[in-house]
Amino acid sequence: MGYLEVISYSELISIWKRGIRNGSVQRLPLLKKGVFSAALSYSRMIGRIVNPNLIRIVKSVADLIEKGLGQRIWSKGRGKILEMLRNKTLGLIFPSLKNWATDKGYLFWLGTEALFNSNKKTWLQC
Repeated sequence: MGYLEVISYSELISIWKRGIRNGSVQRLPLLKKGVFSAALSYSRMIGRIVNPNLIRIVKSVADLIEKGLGQRIWSKGRGKILEMLRNKTLGLIFPSLKNWATDKGYLFWLGTEALFNSNKKTWLQC
């Protein structure tokens, strides 16, 4: 018999409180917020959640809640730099692009620009 994974009420409530503080709970779609809230209520009344399907669903919502603004900025920056590195023309125009990919300040700036100007057309999309 394999390892049985469980989620307890204390784990869920700590994730929920952290999400309330960082504002990610307010950004959740209504259905996902409802699923997590139902799981929270269920675990408070019954104890632990042991159903593997429900655990998978709750963990996916918990990942969305735990991802704060800084983590979203870093992931956007990493995505943008990978997109730039795949573009051979940019590599020819900017030979130091590989050095920029390791610069944390540049990655953070790139992620911030991508996150807050996502609805505007950038010079990469021209």
